[in-house]
Amino acid sequence: MRLLIARYRSSPEMGWGRFELIRHRTRSVMVHSLRDEEGRMIAIHNFSDEPATVRFTIDDIGDGCRLVDLLVDGRVIDAGADGGVEIALDGYGHRWLRVLEPGSLRLG
Repeated sequence: MRLLIARYRSSPEMGWGRFELIRHRTRSVMVHSLRDEEGRMIAIHNFSDEPATVRFTIDDIGDGCRLVDLLVDGRVIDAGADGGVEIALDGYGHRWLRVLEPGSLRLG
């Protein structure tokens, strides 16, 4: 819980950012983007008790951008050249991914 609160406090885009739904084909999962002038985050939520793998595309991600997992272990998730991402989630699982542009000084 402390980690969740710390990540929320260090991510103003979560409270004040522009919401954008990211479309995909996995029915039990919601993927959305939150963006403001300080940064961008992608949130992924599985609303089923069954594990799910979701594939989605971040249309406007730039070359060299990194997706850093803020909740699990800080791992960097690679997006394909077309912005494609594939994430496996446990039942009721969730991921918060910070989008870091090349040269960003923001912590992952």
